[in-house]
Amino acid sequence: MLTSSPYLRLIAVPACLTLLLSLACLQATAQRTWSIGPEAGISFARHSGDLARPQDYKTGLVAGAHVTHSIWTTFGFTFKALYHQRGSQHTQNSVLYKQQLNYLEFPLLGRFFLTRSGKFRPNVFAGTSFAFLLGAKNKAGDADYEPVPGASWEGFNKFDLGFSGGIGLNYLIAPETRLLLDGRYTHGLSDLIKQEPVAVYNRGFAISLGLSFGLSR
Repeated sequence: MLTSSPYLRLIAVPACLTLLLSLACLQATAQRTWSIGPEAGISFARHSGDLARPQDYKTGLVAGAHVTHSIWTTFGFTFKALYHQRGSQHTQNSVLYKQQLNYLEFPLLGRFFLTRSGKFRPNVFAGTSFAFLLGAKNKAGDADYEPVPGASWEGFNKFDLGFSGGIGLNYLIAPETRLLLDGRYTHGLSDLIKQEPVAVYNRGFAISLGLSFGLSR
């Protein structure tokens, strides 16, 4: 659950402005470019908050697709649809315990390009992340992952909202085709569990490699 209403305002206002600006610019006479493509990579996630033991970063998979709308030569919006393995891990009595949380994530990002054109185009981006919990499982030591029992599963909040931002690099490898590299940090604002007053949040990085195919100009 979201623990404070100001968080809702912080997210809702930029998101609404982003959508309104996108719709307005669709009617503009300035250059417009759409591109889509797949991406995949690795994530490094951990839990932060009211926890009995320090948490370490756990690796996972992130994969999906993206669409980018470039409003101007140096600015655009990127929407992603991703399968994202998050979670956390810690060591107790020499045993490594892992928890994996599988999400369907939808980042909405404003992207600023540091060059107006060229084969190599570095960029920075920031925005919001909306994620829906698909499943959870635990692992102890060398044992296999086991699904979280029903009662514990019901204790999870199924929606996660957060800030997201990072840096990107893209390189033209063929006409209307670019190779993409994104490094993104996500700072969760939603409490992962329903139990109060305990508060636990997602934190993590993701590095992804992808392709972008231009559609129109």
